[in-house]
Amino acid sequence: DPPLSLTEPALKLLDTVTVFSLPAIDQEQLLAEDAQTKEPAPLRYALPKKVSITPKNDGVWETLADGGTLWRQRIICPGATDINVGFNRYQLPEGAKLYVINQEKRYYEGPYEASDNREHGQLWLPVIPGENALIELYVPADQSADVQLELSHVGCGYRSLFNQPNLER
Repeated sequence: DPPLSLTEPALKLLDTVTVFSLPAIDQEQLLAEDAQTKEPAPLRYALPKKVSITPKNDGVWETLADGGTLWRQRIICPGATDINVGFNRYQLPEGAKLYVINQEKRYYEGPYEASDNREHGQLWLPVIPGENALIELYVPADQSADVQLELSHVGCGYRSLFNQPNLER
């Protein structure tokens, strides 16, 4: 199923959705730092940022025609080649669907659903291309109180994982 943000023209405009902006990425500086690494190390591809974003305190909720609700939050990492996100709290009710979307590239990861709930309560998602991401959560009618979701990590990429030649050290 594609996310509603890409298929439903009746949604509030994206301009009305809150933006969480992270500091700009200096790709050249980060690549230069990596070049100074003498010891073998895992390939670093993103600058991790700790955040605390929840549907209770952030973003925009919208009631839909079917009685369900849609929560959206935008993340912008200026200069990033791609973005990845991690949730330290992830517990969704049946029927809920979570996506991470790059609007311009019409690229998305998801849906993530109740079947992705784990005992440790976390969810870490693959990277999406570009410097912006839209987090979208659909919740069926009368179930928004059953959502436990906290975005705790945003990785701002500086080695494009979608553009293989950029991966060399």
